[in-house]
Amino acid sequence: MDTPSPERLDENARALLTAACHHLGPQGQILMQQARRARVVASSPTMIDVDVPTTEPLLDLPDGPIAGRLLVVTADELSGEILIWVRSGRLIGLEQAWYTDSAPAGWPQPSQLEWTHQNRPTSGDDAR
Repeated sequence: MDTPSPERLDENARALLTAACHHLGPQGQILMQQARRARVVASSPTMIDVDVPTTEPLLDLPDGPIAGRLLVVTADELSGEILIWVRSGRLIGLEQAWYTDSAPAGWPQPSQLEWTHQNRPTSGDDAR
């Protein structure tokens, strides 16, 4: 029996990445190229882990979440943010942080996102 191959990022996840890529200059183009080739290795309503082929160009970004913040706004209220994680020049995942009492049941739509260049507060090591 054949083992199914890991799936690619779905259209909504790629759209979430696109929302950030517009603010990353040339690095955004590389990030989108990686996203198109990335394979999902694990996922949940708040986390998507991916593997990017080693043949893809590397990002020139530090390890950890990318700079800036992709905020999630629901019913005109800030409800969370999307963190885009990079390690060794490669996209490794998306994480959905929430500011409400309940975890989100799914990923937001791109229309719910707002970009800010303000970085998130640091409280220790951001080593995912």
